[in-house]
Amino acid sequence: PFDGDLLDRGPNGHHGSAIGAPAYVAGVRGSALDFDGVDDLLRVPGVPNATWDTAWTASWFMRADDLRRYSLLSKRSNCTVSQLIDVRLASTAPELVGFELSNGTQTAVARAPIAAGAWVHVAVVRDGGAARVVVDGVAGADVVAPSQNLAGVVAALAFGDSPCVGGADGTLRYAGSLDELRIYD
Repeated sequence: PFDGDLLDRGPNGHHGSAIGAPAYVAGVRGSALDFDGVDDLLRVPGVPNATWDTAWTASWFMRADDLRRYSLLSKRSNCTVSQLIDVRLASTAPELVGFELSNGTQTAVARAPIAAGAWVHVAVVRDGGAARVVVDGVAGADVVAPSQNLAGVVAALAFGDSPCVGGADGTLRYAGSLDELRIYD
């Protein structure tokens, strides 16, 4: 919940660590983290890779400063197509949250529209063979999720960062606020 710290309030003890200096600001409930889009990010080490292979949900509230190609949630070792989970904003019209799953051969991308400047609730869901993005309770279309084995992905789960930041595709570090990040498996 980010109420003055980055402690995991659940039973698993997967505490976050801040890189840069994200500020604590008023959130949806209590405090939120505010990222500057330059060097602020959140890493959550220690979440077992097996968590991501079948059914799971990640959800959070966010208020983006604007709608550019921001990295939101990432679990990937590099910026090539390989075993990965990547959630980004897409700066196309209409603006979308894109949720990408890949096993190196097959890639699935689920999308749902989003607006800037206001708090929105985002959930990315992998339910066995399907993946979807839900924004403020409205689900985008399901896509077929590829089978994955993330055992070789050594990168920590990150919010606001990805190996693709600064790359040719224009991905940026997130600028905006984050509150109530939760992961369910």
